[in-house]
Amino acid sequence: MLRRQTRLRREYLYRKSVADKQKNIKLKKDQLKRSLEENINIHGDLRKEALALQKRIHYEDKGPERAAVIGGFSGGSNTQSAQDDEYRYAGVEDPKIMITTSREPSARLKMFVKELR
Repeated sequence: MLRRQTRLRREYLYRKSVADKQKNIKLKKDQLKRSLEENINIHGDLRKEALALQKRIHYEDKGPERAAVIGGFSGGSNTQSAQDDEYRYAGVEDPKIMITTSREPSARLKMFVKELR
């Protein structure tokens, strides 16, 4: 159980870092696009990356955004946000109930377990 929790935490942090990187790239693209459209000087932080970003902007379209809105999934998680990742499969199937006891369960507990099966 602990390994599973650490794996889930690690996956969540990875998805969050990827989303942050994509957000930063999008902000830079938008800033570069705005400066090109309005014919103003490119910000000093973007000058080194301006040519590469401009090439990326040229081939950009609305496909990935539309796929995310329609319900596209990437890697088993929603590309929009990983915030509700814990409840992703809620309602798809019933949760498995697991009962643990000490050495000798009571008769009532045995009957309850039989009812669950």
